[in-house]
Amino acid sequence: MIETATGPDPARRRFLKEMLRVAAAGALAGIVGIPPLLRELAAAGRLYHWRGLALGGEAHLWVEAADAEQAAHLVAIALAEKDRLERIFSLYRPDSVLCRLNRAGDLAHPPPELVEVLSLARRVWEASGGAFDVTIQPLYAALASGSADDGSLRRARDRIGMHRVVFDAGRVGFTRPGMALSFNGIAQGYITDRVAAELAAAGCRNALVQFGEVRALGHAPGRAPWPVRVAGLADDALAGAPAIAVTDTAGTRIAGRYQHVLDPRTGAPVAARRALAVAAPSAALADALSTALAVLDPQAASRLLAAFPGSRARRLA
Repeated sequence: MIETATGPDPARRRFLKEMLRVAAAGALAGIVGIPPLLRELAAAGRLYHWRGLALGGEAHLWVEAADAEQAAHLVAIALAEKDRLERIFSLYRPDSVLCRLNRAGDLAHPPPELVEVLSLARRVWEASGGAFDVTIQPLYAALASGSADDGSLRRARDRIGMHRVVFDAGRVGFTRPGMALSFNGIAQGYITDRVAAELAAAGCRNALVQFGEVRALGHAPGRAPWPVRVAGLADDALAGAPAIAVTDTAGTRIAGRYQHVLDPRTGAPVAARRALAVAAPSAALADALSTALAVLDPQAASRLLAAFPGSRARRLA
C-alpha cells in the first residue's frame, strides 16, 4: 500500500521525486496529442510529469505542485487509487472482483464502484440500442481461443445481453449460465475520472490525467484550458473538453485475426476501420460512447450523442 498514516511510503516518495525531477528538467518523453507547451511549463518548474504503466498501457500524469515533494505525494495518491480500482475491474488479475464475479456468476455486496460503472454501462447500452454492451466477454473469449466454430460462437452470442445482468447495492448476478463481463470499453475512463477526483480531494487544483483516456482537472499553469490536441484531428473542435477518449478499430487484433471492436448486436467484429475521438463530461462516458460510436451508423450515432448532453465526437484522419 502506498499510502500510510503520514503519507506516501518514504522510499516510494524518493523514487517518485527522482522521476519528477528528471521531468522538471525537461527530459520528457512525448505524449501523443499534447503539445510542447507542457514541456516548457515543466522545464520552468511549474509542472511535474510522471510516466509509467497503468491498465496495460503507457500512462502519464501532469500535476501542478509547489515542489517535487508535493508532486511525489500527489502521484502516489493517484497510483494508489489506480491500483485499488484495478483490483475491482481487471480481467487479468484472478483475484479481482470482476474475475470472481465472472467465475461465480453472482457476487454479494459488490463494491459501489462496480455498481456505478454498471449503472452507466446500462444507460449507454439502452441509449445505443445495444451497440455498447459489457456482457460481450464470452464472444471475446471464443474468438481469442483461435479455434471457435459456428457452434461455440452461437453459444457465446446467446450469453450476451445487458438485460441479463441484475444488480443493486446488495448483489450483482447473471440470469444465464456462462455469462461474463468485460469493462474494457469503460473502465479506463472510469479509473481516469477517479484518479482526477482523488487528486482534487488531496488539494490539487490543476492536473492532467492520461490513464488510457484523458481527464483534465483545472487548467495548465497560467493557461486555460489544458492544451490537449487529438492526433489525427484536423481541427480543434474537442479542445478544452474535460475528458476525451479515442477508439480505433485498427488498434488491437483478437487472436491476430479480428478487429477488437465487436458489434454486440450481431456478434461480428466491425468490418471497416473506424477511428474517432469523443469529448464528454467524464472520461468514463467518453470511453463508453467512443466504443459504441465505432459500431453505429451516422444516424444512430447522432441520436446517441444527443442522449448525453455535453458530448461530441469527431472522426480522425
